[in-house]
Parts: sequence; C-alpha cells; structure tokens
Amino acid sequence: MNQYPETLDDEEGGEKPNELRPGDSVSVLVSTRYNPTGTKLILTNMTHEELVALREIWEHAFDLAEPVVVERDRVAREAFERGDDSNERVYRAPPAKVVRRRQE
Repeated sequence: MNQYPETLDDEEGGEKPNELRPGDSVSVLVSTRYNPTGTKLILTNMTHEELVALREIWEHAFDLAEPVVVERDRVAREAFERGDDSNERVYRAPPAKVVRRRQE
C-alpha cells in the first residue's frame, strides 16, 4: 500500500500532483504478508539531501531486482502452465496501491 499526493488531470491532459502546503506530509507505507503492519517513511521529514539519496538507493535497488523478479515470475508462470502449482508466486494477490486524500 502506498500513500502519496493524489494526482489530478491538468488542462493539457497530463497529471500533476496536488498542491501541498508547507505543513503537509507525504508518506509511503509499504506492507507485505511478512510485515502486515508495514513500514512507513515520512518523506517530508527528510532533508532534501536525504530524500535525493534515498531516491537514488531505491532506483538502484529496483534496477537490480527487476530482472530477477521478471525471471522468477516467468519460471513460476511456466511451471503453473505445465501443471506444477507448488510455487507460491502464482497465488499471490495483485498488489494494492491506495492513495489517500489529505483532509481539508
């Protein structure tokens, strides 16, 4: 589950984040079946330098993990198509992304 500013269509048909006020918070909550209560990052509590470093770390980690994840999904899917249903990946529910609006 992720939380970030809701996006709205702008006049040119694209998306742009809601306007945030200086006291607003932007946070991300990630929960998994192994950690159902989740881990919350309050991004707006970071300094700009910390935020940029965290973004770089996450982008690097995702770049490394993505080909491994794609291959594991492929192997699980092909095994399932052959009748092997022992890989738990084929039973996982799709991820949920939840955007909560700030209260006015």
